[in-house]
Amino acid sequence: MNGCSRWSRSNLRSRGQWTEKSYSENRQDASDASYNWTGGAPGSGATWVIQLRILVTGAAGLIGCHTVKFLHENGYPVLAHYRRLDEPDTKKPWDTMQGDLVHDTTIRALGRIRFDLMVHCAAVFPDQFYGAYAEQAARTNLLIDERMLDLCAKKRAHLIY
Repeated sequence: MNGCSRWSRSNLRSRGQWTEKSYSENRQDASDASYNWTGGAPGSGATWVIQLRILVTGAAGLIGCHTVKFLHENGYPVLAHYRRLDEPDTKKPWDTMQGDLVHDTTIRALGRIRFDLMVHCAAVFPDQFYGAYAEQAARTNLLIDERMLDLCAKKRAHLIY
């Protein structure tokens, strides 16, 4: 865990690493990620070992919950964001945070967290698929999406949406 930043808890569980050859070519601020040279002379096909910090929004949803589980089971360091966390975060084997992405306090908290990649799965699900409820859900989802895009742009983080 060389240089891995800490998120919301001081006791991070064991984290995996992601190997990627062209990380520094694809990202100008490669110094933001934790990395180590794994051997071999430069240009010999050896790789950098990169430990990306991955934030998954909407971790309680259908796609988000499977995404978090997949990333965790494959050794990726993941921070799962939940609007409401029904069980204590100590029961989850990954790092968690709770907050509504519509509120400024949650966006400010996310702004203080260091991550390299966001998998944005968060959305409001309307009670009805027509009328005022659906329109309000669409406006809320647009607001959330814009905030996540802005956050990733400010942090120069990659976004999967």
